[in-house]
Amino acid sequence: MPSPALTQRIADLSRSALSSDRPDAAETFCRLGLILDPRSGVFRHHLGLIALLHDDVAAAMPHLEAAVAAFAEDASDAARDAHRDLAVAHLMAGEGAAALECGLAAERLWPEDPGIARVTAQAAEKVGDLDAAIPRYARALAAMSQADPKRAETGFALGTALYARRRLGEAYRALRAALDANRNHAACWCNLGNVLSDLARPAEAIKAYEAALAIDPRYRNAHSNALQTLHYLPGHSAQSLKTAHLAWARRHYPDDPPRPPAPPARSRLAVGLVSEDLRRHPVGYFCAGWLRHARAAGIDAIVYSSNRTDDDLTAELRKGAAQWREVADYDDAALARAIRRDAPDVLIDLGGHTGRNRLGTFAQRPAALQATWMGYVGTTGLAQIDGLIADRFHVPKLEDSAYVEDVWRMPNGYVCYAPPAYAPEPRSGAHRRNGFISFAAFHNPAKINPDLIAAWAKILHGVPDSRIRLAFRGFDEPLVRDFVERTFQAQGIAADRLDIRGALPHAELLALYDDCDFALDAFPYAGGLTTMEALWMGIPVVAAPGATFASRHAASHIANAGFAGEVASGPSDYVRTAIAWANAPAMRDADRAARRARMAASPACDGERFAADLMRLLHAACEEER
Repeated sequence: MPSPALTQRIADLSRSALSSDRPDAAETFCRLGLILDPRSGVFRHHLGLIALLHDDVAAAMPHLEAAVAAFAEDASDAARDAHRDLAVAHLMAGEGAAALECGLAAERLWPEDPGIARVTAQAAEKVGDLDAAIPRYARALAAMSQADPKRAETGFALGTALYARRRLGEAYRALRAALDANRNHAACWCNLGNVLSDLARPAEAIKAYEAALAIDPRYRNAHSNALQTLHYLPGHSAQSLKTAHLAWARRHYPDDPPRPPAPPARSRLAVGLVSEDLRRHPVGYFCAGWLRHARAAGIDAIVYSSNRTDDDLTAELRKGAAQWREVADYDDAALARAIRRDAPDVLIDLGGHTGRNRLGTFAQRPAALQATWMGYVGTTGLAQIDGLIADRFHVPKLEDSAYVEDVWRMPNGYVCYAPPAYAPEPRSGAHRRNGFISFAAFHNPAKINPDLIAAWAKILHGVPDSRIRLAFRGFDEPLVRDFVERTFQAQGIAADRLDIRGALPHAELLALYDDCDFALDAFPYAGGLTTMEALWMGIPVVAAPGATFASRHAASHIANAGFAGEVASGPSDYVRTAIAWANAPAMRDADRAARRARMAASPACDGERFAADLMRLLHAACEEER
């Protein structure tokens, strides 16, 4: 029988060789050790680690499984490490469920161990169970010292998971803790920027994105996020935004690949649509109305969908597509190859610089004619995108030079709206039921800024006893609520005149308009779908278009819904208009059912007409290209 002391000495030598980055020596010691003790969990574990160091998960797995079996119920540190590393191997193999099973088994033996908690959290996240991952990441982070080399990555993982669950304040604190451990964590700065944007702190978000780019100048997504956030900041013009977007394109995509030959002329157009938002999302709602008429209009839509989740609206959209391709797992190059095989007449980006965008595919110019539309708010900056689909309200003719792309104008609005079937019938007379005038502002908190709140406060001062209702995902976050209440308070408006609500089921949000008299648009980033929904619920919308594409959504939608005379000329007129309407029976007591009928008969909701107009627009662009 081998001497335990000799076996221990060989194990120590193996461990030392591993820690000094000498895996070949460690393997020699392990092979010798297994001759002396074939059932040793330590040597099996070390062999598994050596295989993992060589990225050979298949070779590592049987060694690690044997190690865990050999240790059985042993609660030593060596046994703990074997359990942890088996879970890690399953994660490396993409086997989230198996990794989670290993992690949970290890937790029963080492419930307070931060390493076990961390790997189990990673496994839970891998299988999509963020509610199981978050407390484990938090437990691991709390147990780690400031000097722990894994502290930054654990804080980053916790903050990212909390952000995905919309727990913004907690996400902010976790990401800050991660950055305290490692100021050079570019992805952490980027995610902190995302959190700050959603906390209605866009200027701070820009600084976070800039910090990420200072660490990694090629961090394309951080740069895109910064561009998107610029639209929320007052003071920008279409020209200043063009300059910023051109800088992005020059940094990340300086080369312009050759344009492929245009497909031969044909009576029908193959139109590629690239999006991750073809569901109950503004892009989904703006596609639904016309896509069901696309084939009759001569458009064969080839959809490249990167949806993370599908829903009932996705199913409706599928019916209008000639072909539907699931491309969520494709990288930009693979998607470009798929598009080249299909050879659409026109390829349309529906995401711009929004999250998980596909501008990297468009930069490879897989189609002869490429355009951007609806999912973003203006220029992309890419020379490889030929057209920006807009309208005369978003881009007046004298402003074409403020966009990198050629401006392709639809004859009416640049989108049309398909209201959901569950939208309730509108009811008039909210002020009579409530006993006061109520203003609706159902905007993303990212659009809320001190200048906007100052305008709203003037309106509330000008309409005694009136209230403002704010409702959107994120308003239930204490940091957002506190910002809103403090900013109103500084303008002399008490909290009891604010009705602030977080996320609501969509039907409930639409029904809430029945308790409001008027809707107040946001600036400088105007409401798009929000405006359409308010108009559909029969409620007049007070809007003040500005100098950018994003600032003109509401003005376009109001005009195309048949209410062109209801647009203010600027922030001061916006305040005067809201106060005047509150005191005008014709507006306060408007017949909302009649307003809905008027909108339903307008170009804003005429999907068949829109599809025909889109066909003519795209056909003309194709003919010009040929």
